[in-house]
Amino acid sequence: MSSGYINIDASMNPPTLNKDIDGNYIASQLERIIKTHNLNQKSLTDLKARRKKVLDAIKAKETSSRGNYLRMMKKHDKEKEDFIMLATAIQEIEHMYNRLPKIERRIRDTERRIAAVYPVEFMEVVNTEYEKLKGDN
Repeated sequence: MSSGYINIDASMNPPTLNKDIDGNYIASQLERIIKTHNLNQKSLTDLKARRKKVLDAIKAKETSSRGNYLRMMKKHDKEKEDFIMLATAIQEIEHMYNRLPKIERRIRDTERRIAAVYPVEFMEVVNTEYEKLKGDN
């Protein structure tokens, strides 16, 4: 068995939809499910935006003609100070790359959780029933 990272959550099943004594779904439960689903979707969107921000920062560092990285990479007769500047620039870029696996793992975890706990068919039922209940009030 692998000793790698695995996020195991016992609550990876869709919630059970409860009905009241009249046979109608409980509005507060439907609202809570919709709210939690929306929060998970927002979290996923935020994580993807954070990944894009890190990737954009990496690209800017690697392609900026004013930065030390590209200038030192293109310089043919490097001296000791130039090697130090290049090593520092590479280290900064690598630190940014090292942020990506954690962000990407959280993206995958969130996507899995949404797919398992809030499958499309389930959310269609929740949204349809919630709209019916809202229409009745």
